[in-house]
Amino acid sequence: MPPSRWNMPALLIVTLLATELLVMDRLAPAVAYGQFTDFYTAGHADLGIEYNASLQEFETHLHVGRNAIVNGVPLVAETVYDLETTLVTSDSFAQRPDDSGLGFAFAPLGIETGEHFWWLPQNYFDAVSGGDDGLPHLGWSANAAGTFVDDQLTLALVDVMSPSGIGLYSLWSNSGISANFVHANFDGIDASDALTLATSGHDHFNLAFADPNGLTAAEGLWTITYGVEGELLTGETISSTFRVNYWIGNGSPVPEPSFALAFVGLAMAAMVPRKRRHPRHRR
Repeated sequence: MPPSRWNMPALLIVTLLATELLVMDRLAPAVAYGQFTDFYTAGHADLGIEYNASLQEFETHLHVGRNAIVNGVPLVAETVYDLETTLVTSDSFAQRPDDSGLGFAFAPLGIETGEHFWWLPQNYFDAVSGGDDGLPHLGWSANAAGTFVDDQLTLALVDVMSPSGIGLYSLWSNSGISANFVHANFDGIDASDALTLATSGHDHFNLAFADPNGLTAAEGLWTITYGVEGELLTGETISSTFRVNYWIGNGSPVPEPSFALAFVGLAMAAMVPRKRRHPRHRR
């Protein structure tokens, strides 16, 4: 019986190809999306604001809960992520309701009744059922109790960068069937675009991302700059700004491992020893 041997050319070619694809797969987020290496797509997380007394400054981070989806997989434990390298994503949209009987409460969306906007929901059940695999349920929390006057901080809207340059961003809380908007750039940004956070509080809000030219024009990277400010019990005012990056619309930036893994399977198949027989084409 003739000895078996490895099909080395196929093994070498497919293995090298698989290796190259795996490397590209891992590098794709950094190459295609600049500094972003982590992609938060579903589950609960808090945008945390903490006061560092020794440095006398605020520090911010994204505290993502267990079972939330980051980089396409559920987290097995709570994890803290850098806001500068993390994208918060949404592929769900909603429609501006007929609010003529509500004093046009949804006018700060900046779009007409019946038009659509991308959103991140305040309500947990909307987040769980939204999108293809759920949506981020993004909370806002502060950790500075006993440090600031009235145990309060102010969170202000500072700047909006959208794919088109004319995007419409807003943040509001549900008020029955109506809405209480606290951030909205449809009429410019001023001192009224601010909300109060308790220094030991935890809140959820609706976030909307729209564009005068429709949903498609609003898809892509949004960078929202916020300002946080508080008055220390000693009388000093502490303030700083931070950015949150959102990837909005269809075409998720999350890297898909299945393509590269398929080639790994081919590589493994090529490693199976074959016996020499009559020539035969085999896929």
